[in-house]
Amino acid sequence: MKKFREAISIIILIFLIMSHIPTVYGNSLDIKRDIDKKAYNLGYEDGKIEGAKNDIDIPYYRALPRDEEIIYRLEMEYRWDYDEKHREDILDNYIDGFMYGYNSAKKSKEDGNQDDKHKEERIDYAATLGKTLGEVYGYRDFYQGNKNNWSKAIPSNKQLIDMYNLDKEIYEYRHVFLDAFRGNFKVGYNEGYRVANLEPIKTSYEIGIEDGEKIGTILGAADGSKDYFSNESIDYKRNIPSDSTIIRKYSLNKDSNKYKEGFLTGFKRAYEESYNEKFRTMNLDLHSSSYVETVVPSAGGEISSLDNYLFLNIHKGTYYNPITVAIEKMYYNPSKLESRYIKASEVYKVSIYNDSYVVDNDNIVELKFEYYGKDNGGIYKLVDDKWIYMPSIIDENFIKTNINPNSLSKGENIYVVLVDREARSLPDIRGNWAKGEINTFIRRNIVSGYSDNTFKPDKNISRGEFLTVLGRVYGWQIQSIPDISESFKDNKTFGSYKDVISYAINQDYVQGYPDGTFKPNNPITYKEVEIIMQRITNNKNFRWYNTAAKALYHKDYRSKSYNNMKNNITRAEVVYMLYLLNEWKY
Repeated sequence: MKKFREAISIIILIFLIMSHIPTVYGNSLDIKRDIDKKAYNLGYEDGKIEGAKNDIDIPYYRALPRDEEIIYRLEMEYRWDYDEKHREDILDNYIDGFMYGYNSAKKSKEDGNQDDKHKEERIDYAATLGKTLGEVYGYRDFYQGNKNNWSKAIPSNKQLIDMYNLDKEIYEYRHVFLDAFRGNFKVGYNEGYRVANLEPIKTSYEIGIEDGEKIGTILGAADGSKDYFSNESIDYKRNIPSDSTIIRKYSLNKDSNKYKEGFLTGFKRAYEESYNEKFRTMNLDLHSSSYVETVVPSAGGEISSLDNYLFLNIHKGTYYNPITVAIEKMYYNPSKLESRYIKASEVYKVSIYNDSYVVDNDNIVELKFEYYGKDNGGIYKLVDDKWIYMPSIIDENFIKTNINPNSLSKGENIYVVLVDREARSLPDIRGNWAKGEINTFIRRNIVSGYSDNTFKPDKNISRGEFLTVLGRVYGWQIQSIPDISESFKDNKTFGSYKDVISYAINQDYVQGYPDGTFKPNNPITYKEVEIIMQRITNNKNFRWYNTAAKALYHKDYRSKSYNNMKNNITRAEVVYMLYLLNEWKY
């Protein structure tokens, strides 16, 4: 009898253990297959319902329920427990069925073979109402300062029965409705509570990032353009404002910290991207549309820049072999110009490649720009980082200058048209034989007129004036020379000539008179000029006669030196001589 009771106890114990094993995935493969099939079938039916409701362009995954809703549906439909490790298998089978059912319904709609179009759609009111009320109560609890607690917020079963008139429904429907409602209420409540909590933060971040990106994009592009035009290397960090500057400039302390953090993030990210894009785009655009190169035969020809604003006319015989000519549009920052100048054209670099290195320097190369301005405009060449005026003539819609062919073979040849606000037109040089050379030296600030708006080209030039002009033409560094004016008896008459006289004496360019005077205000003779120029040019063969002969041949001007070298040289003659000696540089 004792053994019988023990056997009965063992059987009961085994039964109790077996009753607590999940019924879905036990040891029976048939049970597992049955549950997989049910999950698939339920998904297929749900998919057909959603596919029939939704537009045919909406894909199935947009209508697919959340994982928690799928599990809840399966629990409610078949009343089973399941092992958590098999959760993915259940979901996969449901999703497969849902996809095929959804696509099948869409296909039926496309083919026009769907069932009665006016048949009332199946709506899961319990799930819809539960989720909706849950969201509302979730929002309510957050804004009332309550903690996240859906079970405390949900109405009781009695309240729900009253709210939705469930006492008029059959027991089975009422029981299923309440179960479905509670599960979906929980989902909706948690979503509503978290949206109320996190959405404003998310929105502040998003709006801040969006606003910061707008400002950063504008400022980054502007600074990228500025750095490129200033000939700087690409480096967005050079100009990007600090956080404190951004906060102050855009009043970010008046907004929430989340908005401020988002703004700073968006600004810096967009600034870097916009800066780099603008800098590189401008670099590519300029170099892809600014360069032209061609071969010019010895018979000469004309070549223009790619934009047809600059023209180079090479006369026949200037070069003895074909040459390659290149014209490149360059950028020059207008802020580097002296305030007296206005940039009136693009800047161009002209390069000539001459394999024979032979050129007829008695010929000229004509350079012209399209121009519609006044006569205070001129063509300038960049020399030692300074813009040097080239003798310019305005002819109809162009401004022209003649270039020494040999100068084009040396260094960079960069040209621009500038308007000189301070350019002066002196009436008494208009009919003078050396008016072009005088005007050039005036525009180069080497010589100037008198206070009465005259130049007096035929007036004799004094010893002090001559040395002053020489100092400007040859760039004498007179500040570095010791003052020796005290060694002359008449040093009180030196005035503004004191430094230039000291420089010329130290360099052995000039000497004083035997009586211990220098006489800076005395006129200087042709012979004295010839001796001084031999020393300055380091050419003992320099002769004033060569200058006088060119003036007679090219200008029809006869110098008084033909009568006597002890005659005094004029202001116009000095300018003409120095122009001839130095124009080869330009």
